[in-house]
Amino acid sequence: MTETTATEEQSQTETVLENKEKLRELILSPGSDNGIITSLTQTRKSSAIIEVVEICVEKGISVIISSDNRLDQQDQLYNRFLEYFRIQKK
Repeated sequence: MTETTATEEQSQTETVLENKEKLRELILSPGSDNGIITSLTQTRKSSAIIEVVEICVEKGISVIISSDNRLDQQDQLYNRFLEYFRIQKK
């Protein structure tokens, strides 16, 4: 396993989010049973999680989101989901 710098991780996160087709391929590829999104703070993890959930729901794939027990983080993700899907409904 190699170590990545914060800049490399930010770049990787942005690359995946900018290329939704690549994200779809990763999710829908044969043998792709589980996925974990992890990165440093302020690298658009919530956006990546929302994108993955949206793709999975479109394809009828079940999604389980797990986090630590910090309510502030759970509330933050929940509120971002609500905000995103309200924007999409307009």
